[in-house]
Amino acid sequence: MRSIPSVLLSASLLAACQFDLSNGVGGAGGVTLDLIGSEGAELNNVVLWVREVEFRSTDGTTVVGIPEQGISLFGGPEGVRLLSNEQLPDGDYDRITLRVISDPVETLSSVETFSGGLFPLDVAGDRVVVNTDFSLRERQARSLVMVLHTQASVLPNGEPPLFFEWRDSGYAVRGDRAGLMRVTVPYTGGCPDSAGADEVAVYVFPQGVEPQDIRGNENDPVVSFALAASDDGTQWEGLSPPLLEGPWRFAFTCRALNDDPDAIDLGVTDDLRDTVTSASVDDGLEAFLSF
Repeated sequence: MRSIPSVLLSASLLAACQFDLSNGVGGAGGVTLDLIGSEGAELNNVVLWVREVEFRSTDGTTVVGIPEQGISLFGGPEGVRLLSNEQLPDGDYDRITLRVISDPVETLSSVETFSGGLFPLDVAGDRVVVNTDFSLRERQARSLVMVLHTQASVLPNGEPPLFFEWRDSGYAVRGDRAGLMRVTVPYTGGCPDSAGADEVAVYVFPQGVEPQDIRGNENDPVVSFALAASDDGTQWEGLSPPLLEGPWRFAFTCRALNDDPDAIDLGVTDDLRDTVTSASVDDGLEAFLSF
């Protein structure tokens, strides 16, 4: 194992009790937040036009205003920094929400496909929501990574004029409790070198969950990520987004583009159940898994 990027290491009630920190009102501890999307599904880019970030705790919801900007989910392996040492009240937090601007016609929030087309991304309620689990106490600092599962989240509406719709799928994890998994799948006995772009992908499941294709239910993979051909021309390889430390179930398919996120695809499910294996992620480290 080896050290991983600094992004992991640096790293009702709402109406009744809401703090607005957009003007720098003091808090108890500092939070740094990075945003990253899992790449795949023949998407060149996904952009969310973000204007505010909400943090929900047992005591209420804190709203942090940021300069309105388009944030690329594919901004690099370390993600894009949204907040740096933002002061929040102490508390136990369980949800992070991005308040965004979206529309089925305008392309502030948008999707760019492999073919080069740029299409609007419509986010229901203009909110992107993920669950999290962290506590903040006076003078503490927390580094968080928000991972959005784009293969499950970005859905074509299917009717002209084409636009995409957003379905929440993702999580936020403390950087000091996260690690990465580098995965390889051989051409021989795995996926042939004739597989096309984004067809070879790894799906990640919690322990105890039977692998299945993406269907929009509670048994979906927590994240999936595409693999690319290695430089030596013998295998597929890729790096997972940050995952919470501990054991996970990893599986791969050679036909990820057949996975309709709104339907049952038994072929993909069969691939995943045939290849599933368990491996552990350690905080602050990059582990390796070869199928």
